Amino acid sequence: MGLNGIDISSWQDDLAVGNMATCDFVIVKATGGVGYSNECFRRHADETLATGKLLGCYHYARDRGYEGSAEAEADHFIDAFRPYIGKAIPFLDWEADALDLGPSWAKRWLDRVKSKTGVTPGIYTSKSVLFSYDWSSVAKAYPLWVAQYPNYEETGFRSEPWTDGWDFGAWSNPLIFQYTGTGRIPGYSGHLDLDLFYGTKADWQGRCAVAGASAGNEEVKEVAISRANVAAQIMEHLCSCPEHGYSQPGRHGTSGHCTVSTDAGAIKVAKGDRDCSSAVCEAWELALAGSAYDGLITRYNWTGGMREMFVGSGLFSWKPMSFNALRGDIYLDEQNHTAMCIRNDGSADLLGEFSISETGGIDGEPGDQTGRESWVHDYYSGSWDGILHYNGKADVGGAPGGSGSGAPSGDVSELAERVIAGEFGNGDARRQALGSSYDEVQAEVNRILSGGSSSGSYDLDALARCVIAGEFGNGDARKAALGSRYDAVQRRVNEILGAAGTTRTSVDVDAMARAVIRGDYGNGDERKRRLGSYYSIVQARVNEMLS
Repeated sequence: MGLNGIDISSWQDDLAVGNMATCDFVIVKATGGVGYSNECFRRHADETLATGKLLGCYHYARDRGYEGSAEAEADHFIDAFRPYIGKAIPFLDWEADALDLGPSWAKRWLDRVKSKTGVTPGIYTSKSVLFSYDWSSVAKAYPLWVAQYPNYEETGFRSEPWTDGWDFGAWSNPLIFQYTGTGRIPGYSGHLDLDLFYGTKADWQGRCAVAGASAGNEEVKEVAISRANVAAQIMEHLCSCPEHGYSQPGRHGTSGHCTVSTDAGAIKVAKGDRDCSSAVCEAWELALAGSAYDGLITRYNWTGGMREMFVGSGLFSWKPMSFNALRGDIYLDEQNHTAMCIRNDGSADLLGEFSISETGGIDGEPGDQTGRESWVHDYYSGSWDGILHYNGKADVGGAPGGSGSGAPSGDVSELAERVIAGEFGNGDARRQALGSSYDEVQAEVNRILSGGSSSGSYDLDALARCVIAGEFGNGDARKAALGSRYDAVQRRVNEILGAAGTTRTSVDVDAMARAVIRGDYGNGDERKRRLGSYYSIVQARVNEMLS
């Protein structure tokens, strides 16, 4: 016994669901990657429900030109899917460019959708893919929608579609079988994908239901994820796994990956060595993936640039050593060293850090040969300058103001000074952090930075940071905006970015450029967003490398 259905996308924009009398269900493409939205989705989904048919919604993973992290793509889908929570089964379409990423990426997407909607999604892929990877971790939690075609001849609905055998790898049975892409059924003149659901209408409706609630009867609340705990979980792995030792020349790992189980799902980290700053920065970069602050923290940084980057993200504040550091906070010696607070609960205070290679120098063989190149151990009072304290704004359902609807305390003048000091980051991060106060505070910032203060003085470093963030444009536009301050500010910009002959910049520009070329930062606006204030200098280096 089963139900007959179709799956459609924008290719079937002319399809009227009301004409599909022989269909029991319709699965509609909602989104792809991090930027594509099917313009027909809402119309087709609403028509499906209005005609009494069962509804499914799917996301196309890694849609070409819109590629993003598993978490970012899941959030993009959730935004479109939200009106249909409790009314539809969500699915991940896993094919084409997504295949090379393996099951762990798929599971992170599935886990995130389940945690943020309360509905268990399924995964769509071809039968051949089931035997190319180890899907056991996915099959335990998520149902399978599988595709296998005997040929490309036209056919109608079938109650027993052809298969080369009832073996579906890690799954004992599929939930849905897609058996042709050249289907013909009454009500539509073109070819259609035809599908068989192995169950009843009640079975389908049960899979739409929010966990612990009747379908459509309970508002879904987002599950809080502590980004600090995720960062600490990643750091603990880096410090305890023998695959990771200390090296400055090899500070970004080697080939192959380890998988870390975190509160945000399974996260891949490159095998191989780190140094003190790349480990801490990478842990936080990965912990923030998929949040509104994705890309503001990068692993390509040095101890001397960490304070500027972390505080500038709007997620961290600089605290004196008298402050009681929390899990995920960062101890920083700006000239020499950094470590992460793993525990500070009144019992054993613990640090996670990368310190020295097995040779006693800055480089050695990949991996931890001594057990102390990277390790978690008792706190010690080193030459710390202060503590980078996380404020919780990136947590889902977390700190007040993280949603962008509220506003931090303080009058407009005070908040403007804090913006100029870099506390609230730039662009969307600043807008989110300031919430309803953004427009008023930004106007005051603009007034101050354009010479509107009564003293006529200005903060050279603050102006330089704003230039780097792109707030004053380039070339003649920048000169006009800065006026008489242009030469001084531009010199400071050049110093910060290492263009004035400095031997060390606050970021490893070459490493970031190589990461861009690999595709780690996406393209177009996505790259600009993720690189933030580093975009101009990194993109310039990318262009040089590719010329």
